[in-house]
Amino acid sequence: MLNAVQTPSEVLYMGLFHPVALYESVIASEQHDQVRDNHLITASLVVVLVTLLTTFSAPGLQHWPVSVIPFVITVAFRLSGWFFAVFAFTLTSYIFEGAFHLRRFMILAGYAVLPWIFVPILKLLPLLFGLLGQGMAVVGVMGLALWTSVLFVAGLKLTFNISGERLVALVALPFLMMLVGVGWLSGVLTSLVQWTFGHTV
Repeated sequence: MLNAVQTPSEVLYMGLFHPVALYESVIASEQHDQVRDNHLITASLVVVLVTLLTTFSAPGLQHWPVSVIPFVITVAFRLSGWFFAVFAFTLTSYIFEGAFHLRRFMILAGYAVLPWIFVPILKLLPLLFGLLGQGMAVVGVMGLALWTSVLFVAGLKLTFNISGERLVALVALPFLMMLVGVGWLSGVLTSLVQWTFGHTV
């Protein structure tokens, strides 16, 4: 399997229709620096491409000179969010399993977003079919989100070799940590406002 998944077209096909085989190929290639690095580069390009496709809406083409700065900022924030999400799950896995496979999970998480390459088709549906197309696009987006979530969890399972209750905890804990962090930040900001203005908000 190691030599079967190397070119971008093979990665695209395997990532969409045989993701587990692709993920196993990635893990098997870790002892081969060139193949591993090729996977990392390809996965990074997938993330950048999907981020561009999901950020850049068709109507925005008409105002490209005006929208370029917000567009670049949005892309940067989305890429940063993806990386920190990958890092959070990797750090959580280290807490549970004592294994820190950041590069491996970056590759698998990058391939997990491959279904979103179909988003331009969904964006055309409202233009082609009006209100019906809008409904079809919403259903399509939900389908892509579910598809990506399944691939993401499969990547978690294979990356850290976990299953069952540990996998559920690994998926849930980063979100709980995020909620705690948001609550803590909200408390700090509230305290600063109270201290600054001298009244209760």
